[in-house]
Amino acid sequence: YTVLAIGTSLPEIAASVSLALKGRYEAVSGTLIGSNIFNGLCVLAIPGLFMRPEMSYGWSYSEWSPLLILLFLVTLLFAFYIFMLSKKEQKAGFFLSFVFLSSYFFSLYYAF
Repeated sequence: YTVLAIGTSLPEIAASVSLALKGRYEAVSGTLIGSNIFNGLCVLAIPGLFMRPEMSYGWSYSEWSPLLILLFLVTLLFAFYIFMLSKKEQKAGFFLSFVFLSSYFFSLYYAF
């Protein structure tokens, strides 16, 4: 599992180091926060679609609901912050946000 974890995290680490060396610290924080939120939501939501209502290891999604709610709130705050800082028109950004939030709510509904 350690090799798998390193293999999936290495691209984010390489991108963050490269961006930090170029002085693009806002992109570094966006990469780190975004990858953690994405990994947390996908790792918890996608298996729940296939193994409902309890996982094979003996824990249920009701134990993870506070974490999912916290991740959702952090995602909303982060998206609001990014959209408020952006001066450009973000039609694609709002559409993608809608798609991601809809899939998040669908996975929560389906998991419970």
